[in-house]
Amino acid sequence: MHKRNIPLCLPLKTLSPEAALISYPNAIRLLPKLVLASDVFRQLSCYYRSIRCEFQLMGFVEREDENVFRVTELAINPQYVGITHADNDTLMFSDFLRELELRGKDIGNLRLQAHSHGMLESYFSCRDVDTICDSYACDWMISMVGNIRLDLKARLDIFEPVPLSISLPIFVESSLSEINAPVVSVEEKSAEEAAWLMQLLKQMRPGMEVAGEVFHG
Repeated sequence: MHKRNIPLCLPLKTLSPEAALISYPNAIRLLPKLVLASDVFRQLSCYYRSIRCEFQLMGFVEREDENVFRVTELAINPQYVGITHADNDTLMFSDFLRELELRGKDIGNLRLQAHSHGMLESYFSCRDVDTICDSYACDWMISMVGNIRLDLKARLDIFEPVPLSISLPIFVESSLSEINAPVVSVEEKSAEEAAWLMQLLKQMRPGMEVAGEVFHG
């Protein structure tokens, strides 16, 4: 858990402009970027375009050369969802992690938390930032937010040794033509996409306000 410190309101004399990231070649490394494996992007696209309400996902991230953070696989955590909220089921979360370990997964690489704003705009809200500050017990974490229009945004938050938040560009390993594909109804989805959606729905505990209003199309 990481808490934000409130800066002291002391009078300061400005000697240089506000802080900014230094880009290569003047920086010691290229700026970080987020890369989605092809199957991961297809799965994310299916979820974001199909579900009206908010939901959460987690993902395994491999850190590669040149500051590349690659999402290799998704994992669906148990959650309570609504039109404007998606909250981790804390009582079931330890069982979720234990199941991943029994399947041979390294939960130390579970470094992506993605969520949807459903039919609303895609941005990191104050509540999202509070979650980032208070919910992760690690040195860095990647967060993603999107919506039904597949408007995706990502950020890297570094907690130790120096707290820092960086907006991440997102890349996909396959053709980006899928991004502009039309939204299809549940009935039109492939068997693979239907299986993905069932995996997500099994972990969702919808509130009364979203009962019967989960799917788009």
